[in-house]
Amino acid sequence: MKYNAILLYAFLASFTFASELAMLPATRIRYESDGLARSGKVLVEVRSGESGRVLGVTITAFDIEHELSKEEIARFEGFLCNGIIAGFETGFSDAGAVMYITLVRGIFGDVMEKVVISVPRSGAIKIERSKK
Repeated sequence: MKYNAILLYAFLASFTFASELAMLPATRIRYESDGLARSGKVLVEVRSGESGRVLGVTITAFDIEHELSKEEIARFEGFLCNGIIAGFETGFSDAGAVMYITLVRGIFGDVMEKVVISVPRSGAIKIERSKK
């Protein structure tokens, strides 16, 4: 009898269903910070289409507004952004200061993919994409 109960339980367990986790794609994400004395105010805005595909990114740092070009946005192909993290490195002088903007795709605190945009006080923006 005990053996039959175990078999029945194993049989029924094989028909269970797990819940599905899904990332909610954002159509617009905005990050604002008063920043630090050396960084100035920081504003990041990511605009996406209905499918979650990134269409535009605007970053204001060091009192300069940067709109990523179509060529830079093309590097985001297939990336669905649902979060922004910002950090600041002071450098050895004001000229060496860098703002790091990290766009993330994740769920429940687990970052599956990220795009790090380095915005130096002087010099060209650098974009790096990585998956977990």
